[in-house]
Amino acid sequence: MRLLQVLLVIFINLFSTGTIFGFAALKPLLIRKGVYSWLCSRDDIDLTGSCNQQELRLNNIFVVSVALTNMVSLPAGSVLDRIGPTKTSIIGATIFGLGCLVFGSGYTKWPVVLDGYYIGFSLLAIAGPLIFLSSFHVSNAFPAKSGLILSLIMAAFNASSTHFVAFDWLDKRTSGVSVQAWFWCYALIPAFFIVLQSLTGPPIAYEKQTVPQEGQLVASATSAPTYGATSTDRTSPGENLPPKDSFVGAMVGRSLLEQLFSRHFGLLLLFFSVYTDRVNWEIQTISEQLVFYLGDLKMTLRTAGLFSILLPIGGIIGVPLFGWLLDHRNTFDASLVILIIGVVYGILGMTHLVVTQIASISLFVVLRPLLYVFVGDYCGKAFGYNTFGRVYGLATTLVGLLGLILGPVDSLVKGPLHGNYNLVNSAWLILGFVSSSLLCWSIHRGSRRELKGDELVE
Repeated sequence: MRLLQVLLVIFINLFSTGTIFGFAALKPLLIRKGVYSWLCSRDDIDLTGSCNQQELRLNNIFVVSVALTNMVSLPAGSVLDRIGPTKTSIIGATIFGLGCLVFGSGYTKWPVVLDGYYIGFSLLAIAGPLIFLSSFHVSNAFPAKSGLILSLIMAAFNASSTHFVAFDWLDKRTSGVSVQAWFWCYALIPAFFIVLQSLTGPPIAYEKQTVPQEGQLVASATSAPTYGATSTDRTSPGENLPPKDSFVGAMVGRSLLEQLFSRHFGLLLLFFSVYTDRVNWEIQTISEQLVFYLGDLKMTLRTAGLFSILLPIGGIIGVPLFGWLLDHRNTFDASLVILIIGVVYGILGMTHLVVTQIASISLFVVLRPLLYVFVGDYCGKAFGYNTFGRVYGLATTLVGLLGLILGPVDSLVKGPLHGNYNLVNSAWLILGFVSSSLLCWSIHRGSRRELKGDELVE
């Protein structure tokens, strides 16, 4: 029975939790299907077969959904604590199935005006954390294999964004599969899960066989939208960690308010917001950016397709490697790696060569999971697990709210900047460098002052 429970959790994560992050593959398909095409006039249509108003409407679906999936994290953790993982996952699957049905219904004007694309995608975004955060407890069903099970859950999440790639592939190689047919059929997956989970789901969460850490379940929960939860399976600060990582425990023992008003939280929030927006900006506008930088529609389509394939692969391969990095190197080294990758991928992404664009994409798909794992690891090491859920949950919620800025930024590019991405990408590059540098400085300074026993709150 326990094996079935583990397989069922991996199954539903594989087909649901990271679905919205496959937007880069879904968006060209929706354009090809004529979604929001009524917003375009013949004179407005560009090389990709769309217009600015259509692009903005589609991109805003992603912006709103990402903000929702981040903001749902904190209340979803409370739901998990109150009703348990089985009921939480069933609620999430129900919302996901409803999202599929609504999205498949599309934009309707009768009997009332209803934008099913916006509402449906938002429901998929809300469902993701509910399902994902309720999954981690099953790793304790087989304590000797808990690390492997966690890795499989993370891999399943990263792979879940590929089903839009499959939709696109199937649509191109058949006479055409309608959006309604795909999403309505896809709703059978959460329905199947609900039935099996109702029959076989454990009545209570599996507990660790070792001494439990207060707040660890919430820590996993609040990592859902940003998927840094692999770090929550670590030991408490100071146990089995790199001996040279003097940053560990920098704010442990402080009150929650002291932690939230410390530079460690403030600079993390700045860094997290900038990099999350950079990541989502790339996913949201990759096709338009490639058109601008490459100027070749055929090459743009191929490169964008490669992006959609590499994005989940980067997460599947990268998560265990990054776990090793964080376990065997100190926090400062990990932050330095992010700084370097962030700068290099940003520079290469503004070039006009196919080779350098592919190199930029390759670095990006590595940076994305490293960022999320790093942030969860940073919070665990800096603030400890007694307040991890509240600290990480608040950071995630604020990052979701700040992510709404991508809508106006998109309008700026498609309006006053006339489709020129250089200014915005340069700004992201500078902000990324500054925020990363400040975080590296803070970690290095905190490590030195930790060695001296100085006050850390500023």
